[in-house]
Amino acid sequence: MTFRCTLALLSLCAGMSARGVQRDSSSVATGLGERLSPAGHFMHEVYGNPAAQVYRFKTSLTTIGLSGSYRQEDEAVVSQVGRGNRYAAFDAQSYIRRGKNTVWGGAGYRLGRTMHTEWNENADFELLYPYVWADSVGGNLISERYAFAGGFAREFGRVAWGIYADYRAEIEYRTVDPRPKSVVSDLNLSTGATLSLGECYRLGTSVNLRVYRQKSSMSFYAPLGGPKLYQMLGLGMYSTRFSSSENNTSVYFSGRTYGAGLELFPRDGAGLFLSVHYSGWAVRRILPGYQKLPLTRLVDNVFDGALGWQGQSGIHHWGIKLSGNYAKRLGTEYIYGDASGSQNYPKLGAVEQYRNNRTDLVLSALWGFEEMRGWSFYAEPRGRYYDFEATYLSPSRKMQFGKVGCGGGLTVEKRLRRSVLHLSVSADYLANQTAELKLDGLDMDGSIGQMMQRNFGHLSADMTLYGASFRWNYDFPRASMALYVQGDWQHGSFADGNRSDYARIVFGVAF
Repeated sequence: MTFRCTLALLSLCAGMSARGVQRDSSSVATGLGERLSPAGHFMHEVYGNPAAQVYRFKTSLTTIGLSGSYRQEDEAVVSQVGRGNRYAAFDAQSYIRRGKNTVWGGAGYRLGRTMHTEWNENADFELLYPYVWADSVGGNLISERYAFAGGFAREFGRVAWGIYADYRAEIEYRTVDPRPKSVVSDLNLSTGATLSLGECYRLGTSVNLRVYRQKSSMSFYAPLGGPKLYQMLGLGMYSTRFSSSENNTSVYFSGRTYGAGLELFPRDGAGLFLSVHYSGWAVRRILPGYQKLPLTRLVDNVFDGALGWQGQSGIHHWGIKLSGNYAKRLGTEYIYGDASGSQNYPKLGAVEQYRNNRTDLVLSALWGFEEMRGWSFYAEPRGRYYDFEATYLSPSRKMQFGKVGCGGGLTVEKRLRRSVLHLSVSADYLANQTAELKLDGLDMDGSIGQMMQRNFGHLSADMTLYGASFRWNYDFPRASMALYVQGDWQHGSFADGNRSDYARIVFGVAF
């Protein structure tokens, strides 16, 4: 019902745009051109502030698309994420400008499956790791996702303010033993404001809140039950006490994020821009079968930033940018005494056992030109540094790898009288610089030890990624709309012999 209401609201907003603004095929073509142009996305980081959406696009546009995607790895790079996925999806997005008011929003539905996950029976592994529920069998997972979002921004003289909210509801399950079922509720709220600094620049600030819930349960239809369920703790460790019991049939995650950001950017998109954002994520893993006992607490502090310059002279565009993030994840385990007759476990203390630091930096540049009628061309070279280090206090364990690399992309576009052909190609190479795996006390021939070694081998291997994207837009002047078809493809090759492939096709309409 919520999904249908969101679609109705999106259609109403599109109708308001059509009645309030004289739309023609040229405005649709201009809107599509804005959103496809690499120059329009070069300083995308500053638009995390809802108030900055007032200055993002010059034209209103609504798009509705149907897509299918495929991803496959010879061996799972990360066993807990799986070997690939198959998805069919519907997505609708709208951005509407009426005077000093800007409204944007969207709705989406996705159905599909993840192929052969191992050692993870929870949704959103990247968000919750290493504190997941796991077993040694795994298998394919069916997933269904509903998502919608909406925002409003208004400009008052030198000040602009905005609000934004998005919500995701997802269910993930398996129909053969072991049979997990995870239900996710994920709500994000943000608000912000900007202040004019003269005629050219805007100074913005924003705050955001995230409320996250996941309920997971496990069942077995086989008369003899199923495999052992592990409450994982990090780098192959698991809770011996709470992993093998008849009460270990459900787990609950409750999380929250607080964040704040600061932005400086040019109103017309040409000049110096700066974006700095901090978010603090905290989530507890709770065991309902043990009187809602909190087993672990995870804290992730993330700093995102971008600093760059973007210029324009006539049809020519250029820019340079340093962007990236630093994150520090800390995991705390709670220690309990023996249960009393009422099954209450007295809390004896807490110890910080798991630490994970990640650094990701990208230096990128942009150069190109856009002709109103004719050819457009962009070149985007880039270099990257990435470092991952995870440690466990006792017993002493460590996984660390670092990579450096370079790559780039080329975009070519040809604008005809009633259609646009858009082609982009990219290639990147990442070389391993450091790699260390230390797993004291772990049986390396056991199933957990083998999983850890496989993950480390794939993650630390040199890798090459290359791909291409093609899109064709066709205008219908009398209907003030355009149809489009888009295809994306990417191939990855790893030095250890592993390979990955990704493909996606989209059919849509814009108006």
